[in-house]
Amino acid sequence: MIALLGSTGMVGSDFEGEFLRPTRQECNAGDTHHVYEYIQKNKVDAVINCVGFCGHRDSKDRMRIHEANVFTTRNIALACSASAVKLVHFTTSIAGKGSTYTVCKEYSEEIVKDYCSDYSLVRIPWMFGLNKDNQFMSVILDHVLNDKVLKLYNETGSICYTKDLARYITENLDNLNTYEEVANAEKVTRLEWAAEVAMLLGKELKYEFINVKKKTKQDSHLNGQLRHWREALRACLCDKGYLTQS
Repeated sequence: MIALLGSTGMVGSDFEGEFLRPTRQECNAGDTHHVYEYIQKNKVDAVINCVGFCGHRDSKDRMRIHEANVFTTRNIALACSASAVKLVHFTTSIAGKGSTYTVCKEYSEEIVKDYCSDYSLVRIPWMFGLNKDNQFMSVILDHVLNDKVLKLYNETGSICYTKDLARYITENLDNLNTYEEVANAEKVTRLEWAAEVAMLLGKELKYEFINVKKKTKQDSHLNGQLRHWREALRACLCDKGYLTQS
């Protein structure tokens, strides 16, 4: 059996199929022994770790970010290692590049490499999907549908629909490499992303760039092997009920 930890979050909630989906009470990632006991009791063959917290840009909630991305990863990795089961761990394409979140994700990669012999580190870019926790997508929809001015950073990078990511991991679980980079095809700017949503919904996009002294960008572009981001974005809006399937 495959255990999906963090199954109600932004990434985990889009996994479909036969997975063990323990609640925090059933498998507390804050306690190594608790995770180990759950793995043993349920004869788990592999763990997909979707536990995490990114916070907002320049989030001051550093303790929670560290706890969700470093401390819990350590506990899960130790339990997987002691149980000799595979760990699939999600990290970011910009690990270690500036923010508390990215630095913690870099630490989490080192933890998995140090403790586990059978693992896959899945590096992902900006995500969008159906879950209410999906920050930028929710912001776009709120501003476009309510005729608000959307404030944007001038950034370019890769994006990925959480449903496409979940499907890719599910279909390739037995053959995942030690390092995987998963994204929808072609890079995109924040403005192009928002403009596409507005166009698909038949709305006008009102926006302005946020002025920063130094140009900000996501400077790690993944070679997306999934469908084109525009196709994925349309599918997401259909899945959310904003569009009908054509």
